[in-house]
Amino acid sequence: MGSIYNEIGEYKDAENILNAAINCTTPTMNMYYQLALTYGNQGKYMSTVLAFQEALNLKSNDLEIKYQLGIAYMELYNYNVAAQYFEEYVTQNNQD
Repeated sequence: MGSIYNEIGEYKDAENILNAAINCTTPTMNMYYQLALTYGNQGKYMSTVLAFQEALNLKSNDLEIKYQLGIAYMELYNYNVAAQYFEEYVTQNNQD
């Protein structure tokens, strides 16, 4: 449901639903991933990073999360950390 609200631009509703789901059940990587996208759509980049980090904790080899973390860190003007995530993305992507 949160991803639907996110798709139609109802970001606050998406944020509320995703946070409620995370708090009342065992969170999944996808819940945190969708929450991170929702935060990003609202320009809440530090929250975006934190949610992507939680997603990465649940699925540490996910290349898309690492790529998205790179983008989020760029939005925070933290280019060194962004570069690290992009390098991980490229290195792991070339191994596959």
